[in-house]
Amino acid sequence: MEIDLPEDWRLAHPAPVHGTSLVLFSALDFSEQFVGEVRAVDLESGEQWLVVEDAMDPEFVEGGYLVFMRSGTLMGVGFDPRRGRMLGTPVAAVDSVMHSIRMPNTGGDTGTGQYALSRTVNLVYAAGGAYPLRSRNIIRRAPDGVIDTLDVEAGPWTDVGVDRRGGRLALVRGSRATGWELFLHDLERGITQPLGNAEISGARAYCCLLYT
Repeated sequence: MEIDLPEDWRLAHPAPVHGTSLVLFSALDFSEQFVGEVRAVDLESGEQWLVVEDAMDPEFVEGGYLVFMRSGTLMGVGFDPRRGRMLGTPVAAVDSVMHSIRMPNTGGDTGTGQYALSRTVNLVYAAGGAYPLRSRNIIRRAPDGVIDTLDVEAGPWTDVGVDRRGGRLALVRGSRATGWELFLHDLERGITQPLGNAEISGARAYCCLLYT
């Protein structure tokens, strides 16, 4: 059976709804903004539909519940297995469950939550939440070996480029989930100027352009 999704979207985490012909799955957007939603497909009719937005890695729990991951939190909601629809509004079940999103290497963004449920509803999980945006300082090592911290506000910096004369820096901060921001820092004046939002590929190219 073929599942139609927009370009850059991928399927993951198939989860059968026992006793029915339904399968739940994650539909993940692998473009710059990594988001996901839980969908359902009826293997007999081929019909598919949206179950819940901002959701990944679903699991059907015997007794009529759906659990799924949302930004490092395990969520739960009532679920009608015959209709494949939620019953009510999702609520947080367990905070800070390890969740593979916002990774420094975007190839690690799988949307998978590190949890497992038994048929008797025993839950095990790895604590940790989503990958944190770590605050970093910009460090310079001079030709004479002296190392100092530049007068740049600490933040989730991911890429740095320096021009050939060594007077300016191009800085990129952010994540796939929050978006990317590009800055230009003047080393002589100690001024950091925002250049606006950018796709990470364009921002990295700008860093490389300054560097060369």
